[in-house]
Amino acid sequence: MSLYNAISIPFFGDSHVLRIDELELPSINPQQVLIKTIAASVNPIDCKTRAGLGWAAQENKDKLPWTPGYDMSGVVAAVGDPKLSDWVGKLVFGMIGFPFKGGAYSQYVVVNLDEVLAVPDGVNTLSAAALPLAGLTAYQATIKNANIQPGDNVLVLGATGGVGHIAAQIAEYKGAHVSVTGSEAKRQLLSSASIGQNWQWLDAGNLSPNCVAKIDKVIDCVGGDFSLAVLAMLDSAQSYITLPTITAQALKDLGQDKAINVTNFLVESNQNQLQQLADWLKQGIINVYIGQTESIQNVAIAHQIVEQSKVAGKTILMLD
Repeated sequence: MSLYNAISIPFFGDSHVLRIDELELPSINPQQVLIKTIAASVNPIDCKTRAGLGWAAQENKDKLPWTPGYDMSGVVAAVGDPKLSDWVGKLVFGMIGFPFKGGAYSQYVVVNLDEVLAVPDGVNTLSAAALPLAGLTAYQATIKNANIQPGDNVLVLGATGGVGHIAAQIAEYKGAHVSVTGSEAKRQLLSSASIGQNWQWLDAGNLSPNCVAKIDKVIDCVGGDFSLAVLAMLDSAQSYITLPTITAQALKDLGQDKAINVTNFLVESNQNQLQQLADWLKQGIINVYIGQTESIQNVAIAHQIVEQSKVAGKTILMLD
């Protein structure tokens, strides 16, 4: 009997409810592959769901225990169809089980083959695991929703976080003039990885209308009272893109009062976009900063790190 470990949420609560279960290897259907997971990314949505908040918690509240996690990288261990045997042994990554199934916090996971991509040569497994959800969110915020063009003046709020540091890099690559907010300590960490050296760093505690007078487009990865205060300072911004937060509707209402288009969106799975992001990663156009790695036994610590925004960039759970 082959056994493996997986993290589960048996009931909603703080990070201490997370437990390690011992399970039997599952069967595989045609068009599915069994992946031996190396790393999984810890995202704010994982913590929110564990706490019983948001749409994923509502969907899974009657299906507990539930294994969280949407981002992973790993090696294909087995396939459901002999015609797919060429995939065995390949290093793959992807955003799996989105938006409701999850499952990445597991040493083995069965997914449909179309949920994963081959990790490009030259891209390490941790960066591959960290990229999908945050990268796709950043891509869809900057390109699909904000339609950033060369010469745009773009402000990224929370540019030291998982989504924000990728969004600011994409905006810079697209030829925008990039201004950002983020803590000085995290700025130094990103700078050490050659990220953000050409951005204009604004002091979040001393923002004024003059600081944002020329801003065309905002990518808001923060939410809350700070974001509402920034939006209130804007006069001529073309668009304001915000991630799902408790203040999303308040931002939309304020944007309507100020005749500024505020868009709130939920990331969507898109393999073509993810392939583009992976190619940019391989080419060095973008970089994914890994702020912390934790073992499967320390999954509660990993959640605390993400919930409290303790590190820059991404936090990774090691499952291998």
